[in-house]
Amino acid sequence: MSSRPTRVAATWLYDAWPDAAAVESFDLHETDGVTTLSCRLEFRDQASRDMVPKDVTTRMMYTGFLANFANMEDLVSARRDRSTTVSG
Repeated sequence: MSSRPTRVAATWLYDAWPDAAAVESFDLHETDGVTTLSCRLEFRDQASRDMVPKDVTTRMMYTGFLANFANMEDLVSARRDRSTTVSG
C-alpha cells in the first residue's frame, strides 16, 4: 500500500532576479489528526538570497500565500459541499 504524497517542491524563479533561483517546498505533516503545512524557500547560496530585497520577498510571499490559501479553502469547501449534498 502506498502512502499519500506529503511534499510539493518546485523551482522558484522571478524575472526581476533571474540569478536568484531557489527551491520552494511545501511539506504536510499530520499528528493526532491535525495537519500542519510548512513552507520553505531555499536559495542556493547567500549571494542569491541577498539579491532579493527582504521586504519584497516577504510581501510577495505573504500576498501570494494568502491568495493560494483562499483558493485552497474554496476548493476544499466546494468538494465538501458536493460530497455531502443529497440529491432527490
